[in-house]
Amino acid sequence: MFAALKHQLIPVIMGKDPRNIQGIHDAMDKQLVRNGAAKAAIDIACYDILGKYSNLPIYSLLGGRKEQQPTIPKVLSILDPEVLARQAKAAVKEGYEEIKMKLGTDQYKDIQRVKAVRDAVGERIKIRVDINQGWGSVQKATQMMQALEPYGVSWVEQPISQGSLSMFRSLKENSSLPLMADESLITAQDLRTLAEHRSVDYINIKLMKSGGIFPSQKLATQAELFGIQCQIGSMVESSIGSAAGFHVALSRPNIVSTELSGPTKFTKDIGDLTYSLPYVHITDKPGLGVVVNEDVLEDLCVKRETEEGGIMIEKKLQTLWEYLHANPETSMHEVETSAYLMNHFREAGFQPVPFQSIPGFYVEIGSGRPKIGLRADMDALWQEVEGESRANHSCGHDAHMTIVTGVMHQLKNQKRHLPGTVRAIFQPAEEKGNGAVEVVKEGIVNDLDYLFGVHVRPANEVAYPACAPGIQHGACLFVKGKIKGTDHHGARPQEGVNAIEVGMGIAQQLQHIHTPPQIPASIKLTNFRAGTDNLNIIPGGASFGLDVRAQTNEVMNGMKERIAAICNHLSSIYQVPVTYAFEDDVPAAVIDKDAEQLMCAAIEKVLGKNNVRQTIMTPGSDDFHHYTIMCPSLKATMLALGSDVKPGLHHPKMTFDHRAIKNGVDILVHACLAVE
Repeated sequence: MFAALKHQLIPVIMGKDPRNIQGIHDAMDKQLVRNGAAKAAIDIACYDILGKYSNLPIYSLLGGRKEQQPTIPKVLSILDPEVLARQAKAAVKEGYEEIKMKLGTDQYKDIQRVKAVRDAVGERIKIRVDINQGWGSVQKATQMMQALEPYGVSWVEQPISQGSLSMFRSLKENSSLPLMADESLITAQDLRTLAEHRSVDYINIKLMKSGGIFPSQKLATQAELFGIQCQIGSMVESSIGSAAGFHVALSRPNIVSTELSGPTKFTKDIGDLTYSLPYVHITDKPGLGVVVNEDVLEDLCVKRETEEGGIMIEKKLQTLWEYLHANPETSMHEVETSAYLMNHFREAGFQPVPFQSIPGFYVEIGSGRPKIGLRADMDALWQEVEGESRANHSCGHDAHMTIVTGVMHQLKNQKRHLPGTVRAIFQPAEEKGNGAVEVVKEGIVNDLDYLFGVHVRPANEVAYPACAPGIQHGACLFVKGKIKGTDHHGARPQEGVNAIEVGMGIAQQLQHIHTPPQIPASIKLTNFRAGTDNLNIIPGGASFGLDVRAQTNEVMNGMKERIAAICNHLSSIYQVPVTYAFEDDVPAAVIDKDAEQLMCAAIEKVLGKNNVRQTIMTPGSDDFHHYTIMCPSLKATMLALGSDVKPGLHHPKMTFDHRAIKNGVDILVHACLAVE
């Protein structure tokens, strides 16, 4: 967006009268296609000038203020039904009168999620759902909408892909629920197509998508002619962008909803827009009516361009990290994270491509070979933080996303030096150990020559600012098993098998698994459940769980064979089924020497020889290494980024030295540029 403003838009509007907003938009549209956020920045500034020049609030310039005070709904991300129910109850206690639910990953669970929230909040609270194109086909979306009808949903937003404008009509004909278009609506022509087919009841207008106040007001007016109601949606704007949206909403009778909650999500905001949930206070001050905090503006917006003209510098990166940290999402639920980052890349002139069957996306720069991948894991952990169970970025994935985003910006400004193609992969579900496997299934890494990852590290491994060119993660495996006997009377032990005794046998046999002493390995019985409160019943059934670790894949494979043999042996001895399943099977690292040397040279280039450390060994695991197991020709390594992580990874109050983010960006940039 900065580049679009600096090099394309500002030069063509300099010297123009800011009161001639039509003329300014004509000049911008002639110069640049799309890039709505950059155009909106200029548009909103012009309206603010015009309001202050005329001593009127912007809504007065647009036709006057409605009597209703604008409100916002509580937005709930995709989580388990019981979690959403608790969050919805809490939102009602905060004062929210409407709930917006994100859906679209698991159709059965989507219904359970809505039911749980409706049961939790009762009939008085309104519920709307946003699918973000997640239901795919019209047939599937129709089935889902019909299934949602009993739960009193206010409307269903964008259930199918954005290009399916003509398909909305079929949905509307087969469900009683109102429909809203979001991603399918950008231009006036999009709205005309939807209106001619009488396909939707609502449209979601976003100032950052349409280009500001002027085109948004035109869309609302056009919609009014077709009898379509509108919402002013959010792309997580600051007080300035949000206030602009509220002014538009206040001026149009057919704008019946606002979702401009961006300022409630920031730790720092450049303006003073005030919320008393669910209401927002729009004053009668001239222009936007927002007072800019110059200190915060300086803190967030001061930049240092590199010798190559890069703009993603420390404070810009810090702002991105703050958003990602404040909006964590757990494994396979990284929908909002993906949407936010994809929009970020689009506004910067990239063309991100969403994955087909999982959250996440990839984005490329350059062309030809070699093809270099950069992997950023997106998911947060679910853990207790200050007495509340919630998603929490305590493993540094917010930093990893920030770093890879920064790398792509830097490489864009050094495009002429690229050796080939660089592909940034924003991967879901690292914490569950299966995200990388799903990305491989998507066909995203099959043609890569190199793959680089990054992970923040504690000082006892690599102290800031030092870094290591590889992380020798160990293999990790969870085993879930069941002993499937029949309960029997405590006075008649001869009538069956005591599952606890079988479990003791498993525990004893595990102690006899021996591995090479020079290779770290461990196996622990971490879960065993049998019996009830009735102590006169001998339990025939039980469940158990194992945590298995090994520093090499060869040792892990041997341990898996022994576990299988133990379960089969005890099943034979006790004549009771003992079943087991290997889950979250994460391999040990396979580090390529060429990739490791490239990373080592990049660390030395950025930080100096004194800050280069040897590849570190850690008993922890990372699903990054599925890539090299599943794609054996791939040359891969993971940067061990010295970050002084404290108190430790996965600690609910984990912190790190944020100066390491810029180090990570610069090292990975040099590594990519050095590939031949």
